[in-house]
Amino acid sequence: MLEFMDYVLAAFHAQSRWNRDNSYASLTTTAANLLDFPVPNGIRLHVSALSSANFASSYTLGSRGVVDGSLSYLYTSLGLSIPSRSSALHLGNLVQGYRHLAALQQPGDLRLNEILRNGKKEERKDALLYGRLYLPTSSLEALYLRRVSATRLLRLACVSDGTLPNGGSILAVLQNDFGKYSTEYLYSTDSSLIGARGLYNFGYDPRSPDKPSGRTPAHPWDHQGGRLSAGAEAYFSPMNKSGGISTGLRFTTLPIHTGFPYTMTLTINPLMGNLSSSYAVKAGPNLAFCSRFDFNVYSYESDVMIGMELWQRQQPSAEVSWVHALLRPDWKRAEADPNGVLKARVDNHGKVGLLWECRVKELLVSLGAGFDLKKRERMLGNVGVELVKSLAMSPIYRNEKQPTVDLPSVDLLTLLFDSEHGLAQDDTTLHQEAANPSNTVNKRQLRELVERIAHGLRHNYGVGANGPNKDVITVISYGQIMVPAAFQGVVAAGGVYSAASPSSTVAELARQVKIGNSRLLICGQEHEEVAAKAAKECGLPLTSVLLLESSPKWKLRSLDGSIDAISSSRLPCQRITDRKALKNSLITILWSSGTTGLPKGVMLSHENLVAETYITSLSGRQWALAEVEKGNELPAVTYRTLGHLPISHIAGLFGYLLAPMYSAGTVVWMRKYSWDDMLKYLKQYEITIFYTVPSIFLRISKSPEVTDHFKHVVGASTGAAPMDGDLMQASNAKLGSGKDPMIGQTWGLSETTGAITMMPKGQSDVTGSVSPILPSVELRMVDDDFNDVSADQEGELLVRSPLVTNGYYNNPQATKDAFHDGWFCTGDIGRMRNGLFYIVDRKKELLKYKGLQVAPAEIENLLFTHPQIKEAAVVGVPSPDDPGTDWPRAYVVPSAPNAVSETDVKKWVADRLAPYKQLRGGVAFVDELPKNAIGKFLRRELRDRAKKEMSIKAKL
Repeated sequence: MLEFMDYVLAAFHAQSRWNRDNSYASLTTTAANLLDFPVPNGIRLHVSALSSANFASSYTLGSRGVVDGSLSYLYTSLGLSIPSRSSALHLGNLVQGYRHLAALQQPGDLRLNEILRNGKKEERKDALLYGRLYLPTSSLEALYLRRVSATRLLRLACVSDGTLPNGGSILAVLQNDFGKYSTEYLYSTDSSLIGARGLYNFGYDPRSPDKPSGRTPAHPWDHQGGRLSAGAEAYFSPMNKSGGISTGLRFTTLPIHTGFPYTMTLTINPLMGNLSSSYAVKAGPNLAFCSRFDFNVYSYESDVMIGMELWQRQQPSAEVSWVHALLRPDWKRAEADPNGVLKARVDNHGKVGLLWECRVKELLVSLGAGFDLKKRERMLGNVGVELVKSLAMSPIYRNEKQPTVDLPSVDLLTLLFDSEHGLAQDDTTLHQEAANPSNTVNKRQLRELVERIAHGLRHNYGVGANGPNKDVITVISYGQIMVPAAFQGVVAAGGVYSAASPSSTVAELARQVKIGNSRLLICGQEHEEVAAKAAKECGLPLTSVLLLESSPKWKLRSLDGSIDAISSSRLPCQRITDRKALKNSLITILWSSGTTGLPKGVMLSHENLVAETYITSLSGRQWALAEVEKGNELPAVTYRTLGHLPISHIAGLFGYLLAPMYSAGTVVWMRKYSWDDMLKYLKQYEITIFYTVPSIFLRISKSPEVTDHFKHVVGASTGAAPMDGDLMQASNAKLGSGKDPMIGQTWGLSETTGAITMMPKGQSDVTGSVSPILPSVELRMVDDDFNDVSADQEGELLVRSPLVTNGYYNNPQATKDAFHDGWFCTGDIGRMRNGLFYIVDRKKELLKYKGLQVAPAEIENLLFTHPQIKEAAVVGVPSPDDPGTDWPRAYVVPSAPNAVSETDVKKWVADRLAPYKQLRGGVAFVDELPKNAIGKFLRRELRDRAKKEMSIKAKL
């Protein structure tokens, strides 16, 4: 069994994308694993821990007549995302058995070995440092690994021991992996040994654009189901004037091979006259055999050894097998986790080795014995047991390619207007009115508007006069081209932009004004009456209510007409570079939707919005840079998006006010969302970038009206609610040519400044995952007691990142409740599958049926696939017989009146989901589902309605 530090070392190689199999030294690894396994001698205890993603430690204590032990420490610059608790470690990753070769890598593709630092591309050069002290001998060994480049690894191994000549030695190895072949150059201070090794792989060349399958074999030995490798080594010591050479062959089958996997090797040392051949075969998923024959041509001595390994695996319970057969008979069941493995070997000299390796609760156990059958009086040789206990750090998930990035140390307006990162030029059209195409705002005009509004707010209302982050201005409006100027003008004046939902009532708007201590209201024409009444309720005069107009003229005037807030003078934007000031600033308040409670004011800082703007653009710019370096011409696509979502939500604020400007895009503004107008403007303005919520994508996927409206779209994304794979694929079919997966799902909250996951440019997923984690974001999954759960379990997602809010405005208790030990509690339940995150549902919306967890979103996603259902929402109603059980109840919008019955809906679910997920609460048909401004279902209203309906039904 691998020692814990060797396990961590293997993880470093894997995550840094170094192929350990592609070297001459690993030619006979399979035979060595199956035949040369060490048998424990005495009692030995290992206690290890991965205390962080970058640091590991291990302590060993043993007894073989005398007590000995060791202390080990390891540091790596590459953050490792691996399980480390002994109960969670997969035995298959620890036990050295039959070795399946990794795929050859294309050395020319360097993108996975690059990071972007301060806007410049840099090659990753990850390093690892390991040290081990043996007691009581005080021997010391150390290892240093350095990824010099994408194709080169430097390895320094040092040993310090008083029993060695010169007190120790140093071995330096420079390894080169070019995929098709590899080379190694080594030097040892022991006798000044120098040497070289090489390995060549026949057949498929990973540098070729052609895939292994579907090509013509290059040679008779170019077996597409296997790999033939040949290598050699030579070494020489000038001090001893001696040297040696060896050569070897290996043929092994690859995963594409349809028969039993097998590996054959032949190695020859001509100077010493040694010849060795081995053959290993995996005779089934749980059984492997190996044999090796060694022969010396000078002495005619020979050795033969045979060995085997037999795995014991967990068998699924009868219930799991039944559910598997009932629900997903077409699924191929993954290989079950092993409980243990038995290894055995015997040679022609009668020496036998037995080893049993397994897991016993929290311990990994190796129990072994050696026998010498020729010594009848004392057959039993070594007997021993090793116990391993490894402790886990909190499993923290990060972006694998770029765990962190250096953020620009500037304020939001400097980033957008005056930094080298912003792509917009002075004449770039940033905003355009959909209903009046001639009404546009470019960057130069926007800067002037922002500075004039800032001056007007400062000198007419004192905004920012007593310092920044204090004066809150509440803004309620539909989409219009003057909103970005108002937002940035408030920030430039030193104020705080508080975004109110355009669907707010007078009471709701007044409450927000009071909680935010707003002294000023800005409203669009449609909200003039609501704003005036709310101002009166809050004791604000009409001079403190400003009307924002974009057409036919740009205006920002008080309702009584006495004050023009667009001054003739300008207040230049203040440049802020102090990181502490940026982090602690307050420039925006977004109000949580209130679908399950009263809204709370989410505070966002310069750091939050700069980080979101900078980080979300990285993958696209890195992709473009890589394409240019390859000599490819970038597509001639104009960034043009359609502003149809509310600007009071993070999706609208970031998606229309910040991201397009940062990337020189144009926002075509709809005054207010309507289905018909959206389709008209999509076609009229040839929209290329489209973000919307799943409920709108649902209508797009089902509507026969949608034909070629999205043919110019080259990038699409969604968020704000979970979107499953079926809806994603159905929606993709309506975008672009309809052939390529285009939609990338993001996940985030107002409290995380929007997206904290996003699909990188050039990648895709149609399974319903929420895409990879963004750089500088850390995630954990925990249970109700904040204990970390394993990757295959469901848990609440916690976030730590510069994107996370500083808290809720004037609500210290809510802020305290939202964080746990510095981690923000999202309230979203997630799970991981095949390295991808999936959102199950909101924690507070999960239902319990007789102790089993039911996610309404799962049932809703299934109902969406029914051809006669336009929309559906599921809530829970209490079971009359069991207060602790919820009955799922569906509210359905049919495609047409009487198009589907309650029986039809129930059968659709019964045929596809487990018995405990059935609609026992019934089905109700409605004309429309209650939603907030961003399209999320208002489940609270549906639950209240369900309780009334079920109460009336019970009385009847």
